[in-house]
Amino acid sequence: MALFGRIIARRSLLAVNGLVNRCISHDVTKSSSTNTDTKHKTNGEIAELKGKPWLIFASPVDTSLVCSVSADFEMHRGIARDFKKTFGKVDELKEQKKSVGEVAVLKRNDHNSFVYHLLVRERWWDQASKETYHSSITAMKEHCIDNGITELAVPRLGTGDDGMNWDVIKEILDQVFDGTGITIKAYTTR
Repeated sequence: MALFGRIIARRSLLAVNGLVNRCISHDVTKSSSTNTDTKHKTNGEIAELKGKPWLIFASPVDTSLVCSVSADFEMHRGIARDFKKTFGKVDELKEQKKSVGEVAVLKRNDHNSFVYHLLVRERWWDQASKETYHSSITAMKEHCIDNGITELAVPRLGTGDDGMNWDVIKEILDQVFDGTGITIKAYTTR
């Protein structure tokens, strides 16, 4: 049984690596300062990579990761649950005593990268708003600039339980990160 588990794990890892390579080399669409469809421009870029949102965890070690959560840090559904399983340290997040509209931060690894938890609602059952996303993303940008972050990887923020439109969140990201030179990679199944 243990051998079977190792075989499945190995095949899963190979499948993830293959998907990541295909996503990076073939399915990238970019929104950059040369795109006239975007209302707000950024000196960096927002690249949409086609693939399952959990591919975010295969991002390079110097890429910081982002998810949106409630201030109670329940994280029991969607990609937030995967962040909780992967990085844990919920007590460390709670000790930061952050409020809705702020960002709680964990160190991702020994490289200069972090795991950003955007606090967009008070309790897991509440609904987030465009304003709380804007405020949290702005707080994240300030931390990124202060710490020399050049690349972020995000799932399609707000499109799960929050019921937000990805285009609205993408516009907020583009507006807030305008002129920073920080590249944002968004993982999407669409």
